[in-house]
Amino acid sequence: MAFVFFLSSAIRLSATFLYGSTGEIITEKAGHLNLGIPGVMSVGAAVGCVAVFKLLKAKVYSSLLLILLPVLATLVTGGLMGLLYSFMTVTLRANQNVTGLALTTLGVGLAGHFMNGMKAEVGIIAKASQFYQNLFNVSSKNWFVQIFLSHGVLVYLAIIIAVVAQIILNKTRIGLHLRAVGESPATADATGVNVTGYKYVATIIGSAIAGLGGLFVIMDYMGGN
Repeated sequence: MAFVFFLSSAIRLSATFLYGSTGEIITEKAGHLNLGIPGVMSVGAAVGCVAVFKLLKAKVYSSLLLILLPVLATLVTGGLMGLLYSFMTVTLRANQNVTGLALTTLGVGLAGHFMNGMKAEVGIIAKASQFYQNLFNVSSKNWFVQIFLSHGVLVYLAIIIAVVAQIILNKTRIGLHLRAVGESPATADATGVNVTGYKYVATIIGSAIAGLGGLFVIMDYMGGN
C-alpha cells in the first residue's frame, strides 16, 4: 500500500516538471535556452490564482469556468513572458542567459506582488483547488486506479500536452522546420523558413506551457496553499 501511494505521489509531483520540461524543450528546439522558466512558472501560478480569486469573489461557482479561465489566464501570461524573452533575445539579440535570469527575477517579484493581495483570504483559493483535485478523481482500492486514475485534471493535461508536443516535433513538417531553425538557422532561412517567426512562436508556446506548471503546483499539488 505504501508503494502504491509512493507511485501515485510521484506521478503527481512529476506533472510540475513535465510542464516545465515540455515548454523548455519546445523553446530549445528553436535554438534558445530560456533560464527564465522558473519566473514564468511563478507568474503563471500567481495569475491563475488571481483569476480564481476574482471568480469566487464574484460568486461564480461553475467548475468549468474555475478550470478554463485560470488555465487561459495562465497560458496568456506565460505567453507574454515568452514574448518579452523573444523580443530581448531574438530582436534585440541580448544574451540569453542574462535575459533568462532577469526574467526569473522579474517573475518571482511579480508573483509576490500578485499574491500579497490574497493572503488574507487564502481559504478561497483552497476551496477552488478542490475543483482541480477532485475532477476525474476516482475512489477505489484497486492499485491501478489509485496510481493512474486518482489525480486532478492538470496531471492528465500535462501528459496530453507532452504527447501532442512530441508528435508535432517529430512527426510533422512544422516540427522539422523548428528543429532546422534550432540546429542551423542559416540553412533554414535559405530554404524559405521564417526563422524569426519560428523562434518567437516556439518560445511563446513553450513559456505558456511552462506557466501551467506553476498553476498546477498551487492549485493541485499544494491544495491552494
